[in-house]
Amino acid sequence: MVMEIKINSNIPGWDNPIILSHLGKLVSELSPDANILEIGALFGRTSYVLGHNKPATATLTTIDPWMTYFYAHFVNTTIHDNKCSQESIDLISRYTKHNPERIEGDDFLALWKIFVGEVPNHVIVREYSPVRNREWPMFDLIYHDGPHDGDDVYNDLSFWFPKLKATSSFILDDYHRIQFPGLCEAVDRFVLEN
Repeated sequence: MVMEIKINSNIPGWDNPIILSHLGKLVSELSPDANILEIGALFGRTSYVLGHNKPATATLTTIDPWMTYFYAHFVNTTIHDNKCSQESIDLISRYTKHNPERIEGDDFLALWKIFVGEVPNHVIVREYSPVRNREWPMFDLIYHDGPHDGDDVYNDLSFWFPKLKATSSFILDDYHRIQFPGLCEAVDRFVLEN
């Protein structure tokens, strides 16, 4: 029996259906006691896929600071692929209630929760990665779509990679030399050193 992968393209984001299907399939095949880490969530397109396709008893931890976000970034399509619905765009614009030019951090988190919906065993950590002030389990899958500059990527790899089980996957989004040279340099450096 083939499981249907749950994807919500109405949530703003860039990940295409092929990538999202692959991620959904990966998490659906994890063990019931798996630990999954997502670094960087934005509006929640990938959070939705990870959360709604994982085994119900597996734990998904999402780390994002959900800081104030300028609405112009969204309207100018720098953070989404124009595939989300008008209803989603209207919902986002309603969350600029304090200032029509931006979404305040608390409102951004509330909006993310609406988009992602209820996910069993979902731990939400509102901080910048890496988060050093707590104990972490070993992870079965780590998906990184956090900051893309070289230093941040290298620090995340250095901190999180040792917390990955031996037979597991660490997936980084946007390994693209022209758009994100710092990310690529950080990954190459980390791989070379390790």
